[in-house]
Amino acid sequence: GQQPPERRPRSVAATMRMLDKDGDGQITYDEEYMRPARRSVEGWDGGDAEDAEAILGWYTAVFDKADLDHDDALGDDETRFLLCIVSEALTNLRGPSPSARDHVGARSTENLFKHADADGDGFVRDDEYFQHMVTRTAPLEWGEVDTFIEVWQWETFLKADVEKDGALTPDEFHFSVCLVKDDLSAGKFAERSLMTKLFRGMDANNDGKITPKEAKQVIASGHGQAERYEQLWELWELSPAYDENKDGCLDRSEAYFFAEELKGQPPDGAGL
Repeated sequence: GQQPPERRPRSVAATMRMLDKDGDGQITYDEEYMRPARRSVEGWDGGDAEDAEAILGWYTAVFDKADLDHDDALGDDETRFLLCIVSEALTNLRGPSPSARDHVGARSTENLFKHADADGDGFVRDDEYFQHMVTRTAPLEWGEVDTFIEVWQWETFLKADVEKDGALTPDEFHFSVCLVKDDLSAGKFAERSLMTKLFRGMDANNDGKITPKEAKQVIASGHGQAERYEQLWELWELSPAYDENKDGCLDRSEAYFFAEELKGQPPDGAGL
């Protein structure tokens, strides 16, 4: 299993509380994962022994797919992947039933992998992944602060590359798709949108950075968002560590990390 991240998604935390009986941060295959599955099947009167065997086989296949480092235990990230696989199966009406005994992944993900694997060698390398992400995210028109997307792409790739070999297997790629879905559904880019609007409103000469002069001019102008911009700028001035190059200006690369600081705690009235 992998090391737990700093924050657990609620669904992962709840699953860990339910299945991680010894509290070691991992869900083991035999004792903690399959034992409750077997008990559930033993008490099930909806089918015969062959059906029960098929259901247990499906549980095993899902575990094997989620166990990215093949150590017969699921850490936080792998549990997150397992929940994604199960959710996809239920969404597509391919749950743990005899008719779905061979299905442990989404066909749409298989198609995405084929698209991303440009050279067809069975792996998605970092350059292929980034090119794939550009073609998939470009239509979303998230704005001009490209640093956000670049850092997000790299973080997602590194997290999904469990074997740390610079290439994603089909299962690792599937995990990356789950990470992207989670980020989007959790409002990952709320802070990015905030910074995009901040630049549009305050970067008067459009040179990619906001100077104190530009900020003061907008704040004093009576602009409709002036009060909100003033609150953000005051926060920026109180956070010298985020002025990485110490030039007293907020540039786009610094804005990414500043936005992460604002995550979950926007200033009053700053909900742009």
